Amino acid sequence: MNKRIPMIPRDFYKISYFKNLLVALYCYAFFTLPAWASIWVLYADFTLLLKIALWTPLILLTGFGLNTFLWLAHEGGHLCLHKNKYMSMALAILHTTFLPNFMVVGFTVSHWDHHRYTNHQHDDPNYEIYLKYNNFFTRMFISLGDANRMYSRYVFQIALGKPLPFKYKLPFTDGELKAFAWLNIGWRLICTTAVVLLTVYYFLPMLMGYWLPIILVTRTYNGIRPYLEHTNTSIGAGRDSRSRTSWLWTLLEIGNNYHQEHHLYPKVPSYKLPALHDYLNAQNFYDDNDFADRSTFGVVKYAYSDARLPLKQESN
Repeated sequence: MNKRIPMIPRDFYKISYFKNLLVALYCYAFFTLPAWASIWVLYADFTLLLKIALWTPLILLTGFGLNTFLWLAHEGGHLCLHKNKYMSMALAILHTTFLPNFMVVGFTVSHWDHHRYTNHQHDDPNYEIYLKYNNFFTRMFISLGDANRMYSRYVFQIALGKPLPFKYKLPFTDGELKAFAWLNIGWRLICTTAVVLLTVYYFLPMLMGYWLPIILVTRTYNGIRPYLEHTNTSIGAGRDSRSRTSWLWTLLEIGNNYHQEHHLYPKVPSYKLPALHDYLNAQNFYDDNDFADRSTFGVVKYAYSDARLPLKQESN
């Protein structure tokens, strides 16, 4: 049964442009600094063994830095980057600059239904994507590609004026959403062309500072992340998602690791979710709640869960 969702102070919903700017600067620094360091190591007069020892943490950091752009785009899709909904959606598209094959408009129209019908087998669009992957390998290496293809299909359906299979509608007219779809497609083409040209002319720097991090870290992590968030959760408010409250996850995911809080209050900016967790804890909201993982690495067990379904279908 659903828990009663507490009313929270309105300050939690307020968007701070200054804090959003700081978060964005953090994300871009998180990506660019280790990426440039990897390129510097490439040309440094070091032994190959030393270079590999340095590249290992740098590639890991760069990959998670790229991952933060997904969260910035996600924030924009929830209209949390700007008080003006059009600016927020435009910023979401802008922040996908370094994310090949990710169509944020297609993701967003799907994602709002995911929030509305979380873990409902016939209505949560994530089921269609993630239901079929039942082992660690396919979850890590295949599921994200499947998801990105579906988001691309959705954005082209919007652009061509074709209907979508979703019940929940974004707060835009059909014409506005169509314009965003074409903007997303156009920006993706520009960015993809730029990345291809840079790769052709600067292959090794792009390999070490971009392609290896995104292939080895960003893509593989985002293949298993939905399973960390929803495997063996249930149905209903406060029961349909999992928070990972370790400080390390907060640094890596700019607050979006507080996934249960995000599902309860999707209009609260991500940088406020840790404080929201503390507020709800003080209200005794979590007294009978086991969907928060306080460990740093223990949550990884959900990526290779033996459960056939990524989401446990219970409503009691």
